[in-house]
Amino acid sequence: IKFRAENLYYPFQKPFAVHGNDLLASVSIGLAICPNNGEDLETLMHKSDAALYQAKNSGRNQFAIYNS
Repeated sequence: IKFRAENLYYPFQKPFAVHGNDLLASVSIGLAICPNNGEDLETLMHKSDAALYQAKNSGRNQFAIYNS
Protein backbone atom coordinates (compact mmCIF):
# COMPACT_ATOMS: atom_id res chain seq x y z
CA ILE A 1 0.00 0.00 0.00
CA LYS A 2 2.91 2.37 0.66
CA PHE A 3 3.86 2.31 -3.02
CA ARG A 4 0.36 3.38 -4.05
CA ALA A 5 0.28 6.16 -1.45
CA GLU A 6 3.55 7.48 -2.83
CA ASN A 7 2.03 7.47 -6.33
CA LEU A 8 -0.63 9.89 -5.05
CA TYR A 9 1.82 12.01 -3.08
CA TYR A 10 4.90 12.47 -5.26
CA PRO A 11 3.33 14.22 -8.29
CA PHE A 12 2.62 17.19 -5.99
CA GLN A 13 6.29 17.56 -5.12
CA LYS A 14 7.04 19.16 -8.48
CA PRO A 15 5.80 22.59 -9.61
CA PHE A 16 2.79 22.80 -11.95
CA ALA A 17 3.07 25.10 -14.95
CA VAL A 18 -0.05 27.28 -15.11
CA HIS A 19 -0.22 30.13 -17.65
CA GLY A 20 3.56 30.41 -17.70
CA ASN A 21 3.92 30.38 -13.91
CA ASP A 22 5.28 27.58 -11.77
CA LEU A 23 2.96 26.79 -8.87
CA LEU A 24 3.88 24.53 -5.99
CA ALA A 25 1.11 22.72 -4.14
CA SER A 26 1.37 20.79 -0.92
CA VAL A 27 -0.77 17.79 -0.09
CA SER A 28 -1.54 15.84 3.06
CA ILE A 29 -3.12 12.41 2.59
CA GLY A 30 -4.74 10.08 5.11
CA LEU A 31 -5.42 6.46 4.17
CA ALA A 32 -7.47 3.65 5.68
CA ILE A 33 -7.35 0.15 4.24
CA CYS A 34 -10.32 -2.15 3.67
CA PRO A 35 -10.92 -4.65 5.27
CA ASN A 36 -8.14 -4.17 7.86
CA ASN A 37 -9.45 -0.81 9.11
CA GLY A 38 -13.15 -1.41 8.44
CA GLU A 39 -15.51 -2.55 5.75
CA ASP A 40 -18.13 0.19 5.60
CA LEU A 41 -17.65 3.64 4.11
CA GLU A 42 -18.37 5.54 7.34
CA THR A 43 -15.71 3.64 9.31
CA LEU A 44 -13.13 3.96 6.55
CA MET A 45 -13.80 7.70 6.19
CA HIS A 46 -13.48 8.22 9.95
CA LYS A 47 -10.18 6.33 10.10
CA SER A 48 -8.73 7.96 6.98
CA ASP A 49 -9.63 11.34 8.50
CA ALA A 50 -7.70 10.38 11.67
CA ALA A 51 -4.71 9.43 9.48
CA LEU A 52 -5.01 12.76 7.64
CA TYR A 53 -4.75 14.69 10.91
CA GLN A 54 -1.74 12.58 11.85
CA ALA A 55 -0.09 13.57 8.55
CA LYS A 56 -0.90 17.24 9.17
CA ASN A 57 0.36 17.11 12.77
CA SER A 58 3.60 15.55 11.57
CA GLY A 59 4.47 18.65 9.58
CA ARG A 60 1.98 18.62 6.69
CA ASN A 61 2.81 17.78 3.08
CA GLN A 62 2.97 14.07 4.00
CA PHE A 63 0.84 10.96 3.91
CA ALA A 64 -0.16 8.67 6.77
CA ILE A 65 -1.78 5.25 6.85
CA TYR A 66 -4.24 4.63 9.68
CA ASN A 67 -2.80 2.63 12.55
CA SER A 68 -4.77 2.05 15.74
